[in-house]
Amino acid sequence: MVAKESVLPPDKRIDFVSIVTPNVYHFEAAKLCLEAGFHVVCDKPMTCSLAEAKALKSIVDKIQGFCANHTYTGYPMVKQARFLVQAGCAGKINKIVVEYPQGWLSGFLGSGVTAATMWRTDPQKAGVSLCMGDIGIHAENLGRYITGLEIENVCADILILSPAINWMMMPISWCAIRTGSRGDYRFPNFYRRRKWTQYPGFTAPKRAY
Repeated sequence: MVAKESVLPPDKRIDFVSIVTPNVYHFEAAKLCLEAGFHVVCDKPMTCSLAEAKALKSIVDKIQGFCANHTYTGYPMVKQARFLVQAGCAGKINKIVVEYPQGWLSGFLGSGVTAATMWRTDPQKAGVSLCMGDIGIHAENLGRYITGLEIENVCADILILSPAINWMMMPISWCAIRTGSRGDYRFPNFYRRRKWTQYPGFTAPKRAY
């Protein structure tokens, strides 16, 4: 694709390349496109390692035209939360608590895991940290985007559900925020969910806040 697009007149080429492949291919694809002169919008995580991230940054510093995408920052509710917090409506932020539980792996013995999603359970394709980088990055991004505060230090713990299935994790990160605040980030990838109707006598809410 890059070779074919490169020979076209500038006004006929694609505007940018969107990279939504398994994580392991992000770096090579982004590097190839940037060096060929194409702007890149890359799904998170930007790369699978710090070394790759630094190498990609050195390219972007010279060429420009790179954007790492975090889906949830585009949601109206998230933008409203950011506005309210940064307008001072929540007062001083003393602690940030972010939870991002996923349940698709809870059915891995049945039909919960498909060929299309199995790469997320392979550290060679998803990155050595697995869900730390794949969904944990969403938790970090939301905490930083909404509050405007950045993590300075991290103390993390990972609970493995079973030694036989070490990709089913419940990571917990306790963070020191640069302003002196604290953060609590949790993002299990095997959380077992229940439908509202499974709780006797419980009526599903009309609206969630």
